Amino acid sequence: MLITKAAKKVTPLPADLLGEYYNDMCNLTITFTKSKGEYYYNYKSKERNLKGKLNFYREDGLYINLSEIEYAEDYFDVGLAEEDPETEKKYAELKKIGKRKLGVECYYSPGELTIQNYGNSMNYYVKLNDCGEK
Repeated sequence: MLITKAAKKVTPLPADLLGEYYNDMCNLTITFTKSKGEYYYNYKSKERNLKGKLNFYREDGLYINLSEIEYAEDYFDVGLAEEDPETEKKYAELKKIGKRKLGVECYYSPGELTIQNYGNSMNYYVKLNDCGEK
């Protein structure tokens, strides 16, 4: 297999990407740092403190993926009762086969991040359960 270089140029990451992003309604802080050529995040809310790597992709703008954050709820959660032993068993089975989505995507624009936290009835998900803001 021969792979040739694409003519499309990759735009560099913004110089002002690193730093702290804060949402006061949710008391949520996401901090981006860089070390040895890799980018990292620190996610802090009232309920949890998470760390992981950042992944980037460009499609009509810059998207940033907080790689190790698991969706709070996704498509297989619909209709499952909460705090039920059967639900926990079903969740464990689905998680084993990889049905749980991983990685919270953010849209970057200078000075802010946008996270679409909720889906709809046709494409149900909740990315972050520690913030109810839409």
